[in-house]
Amino acid sequence: MLGLAGQAINPIIAGAVPFDRTQPSYLFIPETHQFTTAVEILRNNDEIILSPNPGPVNKSNDRQCYETAVEQALELLRSTPLRKVVISRAIDIETRDVFLPRRLFHSLLRQNPEAYVFSVALPSGQTLVGASPELLVRKVGTSIVSNPLAGSARRRNGAADGASGVSNLLCSEKDRTEHRYIVEAVRESLAPYCATLSVPDEPSVISTPTILHLSTRVTGSLADPNISSLQLASALHPTPLCAEHRSIWRTRRSANWRDTPGAGTAGWWGGWTAMATGSGS
Repeated sequence: MLGLAGQAINPIIAGAVPFDRTQPSYLFIPETHQFTTAVEILRNNDEIILSPNPGPVNKSNDRQCYETAVEQALELLRSTPLRKVVISRAIDIETRDVFLPRRLFHSLLRQNPEAYVFSVALPSGQTLVGASPELLVRKVGTSIVSNPLAGSARRRNGAADGASGVSNLLCSEKDRTEHRYIVEAVRESLAPYCATLSVPDEPSVISTPTILHLSTRVTGSLADPNISSLQLASALHPTPLCAEHRSIWRTRRSANWRDTPGAGTAGWWGGWTAMATGSGS
């Protein structure tokens, strides 16, 4: 929405930030914007479905490359301050039909109605599309909330294993330790900006249709109301889920972790998507 002088009225800023802080981010102020709901989006796009006819599937690294990455990760855990390593795989899928990012976006929205589903057109001509249950940070006035997730278990029998799966995850020492690393990093990153900060002593469990996650909802009140949500997100980035802390990310870089065969580069994976208002919320 533009005013007579070409200035945005109640502007927002949106876009994406990559995992590696040394790489360019993509943030922009749209000329127009509209707030709506997932229900409205799906109601107005009932005819758009994801093509059921995918083409060839190509995995960027084979089993040997992945096992090599695991071995190097174990060595880094033994010989550096690293306490947590996230190893991922990239899969390329070529569709037989013309691929429309909005189809994937709407499909993800239908499958994950409670998640944060996003679609960001990048300057490269690519579109970043995804869904995540994790909230890096939200600011409304002086109130903030961050909801780190770490420690996960697959839901093998859908809703049938809900109670037992939750109990097993809450009792898993490995998952609780992993989760504690993340919560400590979030507390350390947000504390300098807060007059008050509340961190529950015990995690809870949130569920998606396929995964259970240990979850801690961190809430606080800002000491300075002028601190923006983007400043807070920057303080947390690289996201604790993937890098734990900036000092650990420096260790990761100095250890040449990305030189591992098949490891590749993180790119946009592990970064964050953002939307902030002109007031910084």
